[in-house]
Amino acid sequence: MTIFTLLTVTYIYWKTLFTYFAQDDFYLLLVSKARNIIEVFQFFLPRTDAVWYRPLSSHVFFFVSYSFFGLQPFFYHIIVFGTHLTACWLLICFVSDQAHTQKVGLLVGFIYGIYQIHTISLSWLSSYSFVLGPLWLILLTKFYFEKKYFKSNIIFLLGLLTTEVFIIYIPFLFCLELIFEKPIYIGRIIPFMLTGITVLLMRFVFFPTTISNYQYGFSLNLSILSNVKFYLFRLIGIPLAVEQMSWMEKIISLTSTSLIICICMYGGLVNFKNSSFRNLNKFVVVCLMLSIFGVLPFLPLTNHVAPYYLTFTLVGFAPLMALCLIKAQSRLPRLGRSIYWGLIIGILILTNIIGIEYTMRTHWIFRRAKMAQVLISQKNLHHPVGSEEYFTLGADAAEKFLR
Repeated sequence: MTIFTLLTVTYIYWKTLFTYFAQDDFYLLLVSKARNIIEVFQFFLPRTDAVWYRPLSSHVFFFVSYSFFGLQPFFYHIIVFGTHLTACWLLICFVSDQAHTQKVGLLVGFIYGIYQIHTISLSWLSSYSFVLGPLWLILLTKFYFEKKYFKSNIIFLLGLLTTEVFIIYIPFLFCLELIFEKPIYIGRIIPFMLTGITVLLMRFVFFPTTISNYQYGFSLNLSILSNVKFYLFRLIGIPLAVEQMSWMEKIISLTSTSLIICICMYGGLVNFKNSSFRNLNKFVVVCLMLSIFGVLPFLPLTNHVAPYYLTFTLVGFAPLMALCLIKAQSRLPRLGRSIYWGLIIGILILTNIIGIEYTMRTHWIFRRAKMAQVLISQKNLHHPVGSEEYFTLGADAAEKFLR
């Protein structure tokens, strides 16, 4: 069944394997060149001309991929998709172990794997951090649950080198200690704090960015509420720009999403107190915490919102959703359960395929990827500053890289 689940995820997202380079991809190709091992290690020093720090998922990923595959993005996507399938598999294993049944784990892996918020992160190579990062988060949670603290520290470091937003999981781990450990041993958190402080010092003190970008500026005001609404709608399955869908797509998406929400509410509010799930109380709390902490770094980014920012939150949300769906069918007869699961799986597949296909038709990254492929094939690399062709080719990055 695990293989069937992963094959279903592959079927849902196979088109993402054929997306060409676009925009930031060319910049990362340009700055990820290395002639020797010393220059490879320099990837891990924060760049002062960048507003983010993601050496593992950006520079190392593009360096290794280009070294082996050149300008053949299909193989880059194989790495990205392989990472996504690995994250699904790890989630299946972890949840199955916590729930003491593979049925819950398979449903969680299925929900996480096919959810439409992955569309851009699986298609746009520059957003690989939102595919690799959740994998590290799953392993971090698993090892911490198992009290394998040294492995947890290694995974935390890899997470920080994948994306700086991983710093949010220091307070997450502190909360785990505060809630579940008696007595609290703060010494377990200190190594994570030292790792985080080291990265922050490198990022903001020793190698501070010289770039100012209003899109990544934090705003602590009421506009955060708009972000809460945006991410909540994406999390429950409502596609981006749903109001622009065809009437048929809109009816199917909204009706199906509403049905799933009602079923989850029934399963969560009515049946969750059953004794068979009391042993999952700790796991449920941890999933709630993962859902909240995963989105916290992105709420203040009021000038830059994106559905794929929710991939970290989905690590916690998918198990909660699965547990609610499973409990909702507890009073049905055997035949009723078969029909129920046929409908649930069918609805989840249909709504996510609609959302994925709609995103691939309308999102600018797919338009620019097609444009970039044409321009590269024509060797038409120089364009006026500010034109769409200019941004499509990463400003002048493609021209510099292909000289």
